[in-house]
Amino acid sequence: MLSYETIHGKRVPLDQLDAEEQRTFDRLYRYALGNPDWNEFCNRLWREVQKCYLPRGLSPRQITRRLLYQVAQDMESRLGIAQGRVRESEYRDELASLIQQAGLTRYRLSQRTGVSQDLLSHVLKGRKDLSLKSLKKLLDALGYRIAFTRKPRGLSVEDAVIDEPQPLPTRRNGAVRRVRRRVSA
Repeated sequence: MLSYETIHGKRVPLDQLDAEEQRTFDRLYRYALGNPDWNEFCNRLWREVQKCYLPRGLSPRQITRRLLYQVAQDMESRLGIAQGRVRESEYRDELASLIQQAGLTRYRLSQRTGVSQDLLSHVLKGRKDLSLKSLKKLLDALGYRIAFTRKPRGLSVEDAVIDEPQPLPTRRNGAVRRVRRRVSA
């Protein structure tokens, strides 16, 4: 069974894609393996995904929620990182996004947590790092917690697709016992 491992270490079984989505994925994956210009891949990604979903009556917003689109975006990110066009995201990016989603100002978050506004500003600009204790306070105030994720095997597009062996069919204990009896007899 083929699966796709995102930059964030999440494994996605590709058998969740229907036949048309699988063909679209295959075209995009083969194209990405050729290391095309990042901008060209971005444009092709959207054209290919629209060709797959617009006939189904999906809106652009619905398309962006589909597994195929999310995997293709991950391929886009991998190409962008490899070509030096984008940088790999880090905890600061996710923290800034969570603060924005919560609709809080840095000042208000600082008041709630006791983490100084100055420190928070320096952290979000990449000048300083937070202690684990301070990060936990901020995340608690935002309704999140620290979690560990698997490190990806690599950042290239080739590293993302994993051919996982199919699980072997299990035998019933009775069948195994019968085989053992025959062998020992």
